[in-house]
Amino acid sequence: MNQMQLQINNIEDLKKLANMFVQSGLFQDSKDLAKACVRILAGAEMGIPPFTSMTGIGIINDRPAVHANLMASKIKGSGKYDFIIIEHTDEKCILDFYQNGKKIGFSKFDLTDAAKAGLLGKDNWKKYPRNMLFARAISNGLRWYCPDALNNIPVYTPDELDHAEDESGNPKDVAPKQENKITVSSLLGSDEKEEEIQPNIIQAAIIENKEPEVIPIEENLSPGEIALRKAKEITSKEE
Repeated sequence: MNQMQLQINNIEDLKKLANMFVQSGLFQDSKDLAKACVRILAGAEMGIPPFTSMTGIGIINDRPAVHANLMASKIKGSGKYDFIIIEHTDEKCILDFYQNGKKIGFSKFDLTDAAKAGLLGKDNWKKYPRNMLFARAISNGLRWYCPDALNNIPVYTPDELDHAEDESGNPKDVAPKQENKITVSSLLGSDEKEEEIQPNIIQAAIIENKEPEVIPIEENLSPGEIALRKAKEITSKEE
């Protein structure tokens, strides 16, 4: 049976394919169409087919993150470059790199390097030091000696971009940081309804710097209006 070759000829082809991946529910870090499209496009520029792009490429901090095993595969499959593992333990990884059968250099990463980079406290470096050492050595070697194996696109492992990985080098989902919100109850020190106060409202109260006002109970002000007046009052007292 001939291997099926997927052809992406236009944006509609790309969207249909990306939507299929998203709808499958198999890719937890690509749950929307745009992210899937970007992954597929990034892979296409590196000569990587769509499914492999979805499993082996991520976009982290605006940079392409490629799994170490995919880097190794592209080097071995380039027909031009190769690498040989010289030493690979829980303490160091040394790789020799070749171009057209001739040695062109080596890449070494050990625990001393990891300590200098502040990596040893990370969970994966404690649990899987051998895997992490290989990932760093192969990533450095690819950038130093054979960048055209990935079409001269500078790539990094997820760990190099300070992103959590599992034992196989796949990026872990990281919950987005929660922004601190200013609410009515935080200003009033009460159990009033949690109505969020926008920072620009508080800033406006500070800038105006008006004299404190007595708030008549009968005005029936909303919690947001009460919080705004409270902010003005506090600011005036501090001045």
